[in-house]
Amino acid sequence: MLARIPYQYIINFALFQTIWFAGALWANSSLWITLPCLIALCLNIKIGVTDLKLLSICAVLGLIIDGSLIQSGLFILPSTSSWLPLWLWLIWLAFALTLRHSLSYIIGNTKLAFVAGAIFGPVAYNGGKALGAIEFGLPNWVISLILASIWGVIMLGLSLWLKHQPSTTACN
Repeated sequence: MLARIPYQYIINFALFQTIWFAGALWANSSLWITLPCLIALCLNIKIGVTDLKLLSICAVLGLIIDGSLIQSGLFILPSTSSWLPLWLWLIWLAFALTLRHSLSYIIGNTKLAFVAGAIFGPVAYNGGKALGAIEFGLPNWVISLILASIWGVIMLGLSLWLKHQPSTTACN
């Protein structure tokens, strides 16, 4: 039997998905929905010091990782953005606010975090490609392998980092 899932986790997950889909579908035109959802995400989780640290970490990771993939030509955006567009950066911020909440079960287990990152990182970007938010500069399988490596390491690193934080409980 599955454990009872706190309603805050469901709201957290739904708000993240709303931000992801709106960003992938409408890019910077989605800000009318992504910004209020990001605020609601903060209010839903009773944001704490660890969440603020995660926001900072993921903000920098997003700029470095996706920014580098864009600059290298591995990611091609339909917009004229030469670095990281705001809509994509907001997805990174929203992702940060799921780690201790709707993704807490995954991030709490380092092996599961690595495997989930290696699988679902590429799935998310391929989903964005299918929606027209992004194109790849190399064949899908090559980009997927690169993304699996990157996201496996990201999730493993975040999992290990969170294990050393004062509190990994959330949405109490």
